[in-house]
Parts: sequence; structure tokens; C-alpha cells
Amino acid sequence: MDRQTNLKGHKTSVQVTRNNYNHLLTTVEDMKNKYNVLITQTDLINMAISELYKDIDRGNKELLETLTSYNLI
Repeated sequence: MDRQTNLKGHKTSVQVTRNNYNHLLTTVEDMKNKYNVLITQTDLINMAISELYKDIDRGNKELLETLTSYNLI
């Protein structure tokens, strides 16, 4: 797994985030093609935030620490 250290020294899982983002983009493309709908950048950001919270709920403590350290949540 691809890992890097953030500013506070916590380990973060970069590859998991990339995989989630790529999966999200695929889902968005599928939705656009199947339903012929416009998905805005705001919609994409909201979906990404939702995925981050799902990761935290599944027990991804490293992600929680990282987001907290950057005052993102």
C-alpha cells in the first residue's frame, strides 16, 4: 500500500484514497451516461466527503487523525 507521512507525522493511506476517488469518478461517469444527468463539481465534492465519512465509520483511524490534523472535520 502506498503510504506517506503528513505534516504531523501521522501515516496516511494514499492508495486507499486514490482508489476511492477513482471508484467515485467511475460511479459519476456511469450515472451521467445511464441517466443523462449533469453532475456538478459540488455534487462530486459532496460525494467524496460522504465516502470519507464512510471510511471513518469503518474504523479508518488514520484517516480521521489526518483530517482532524488539517482541521478538515
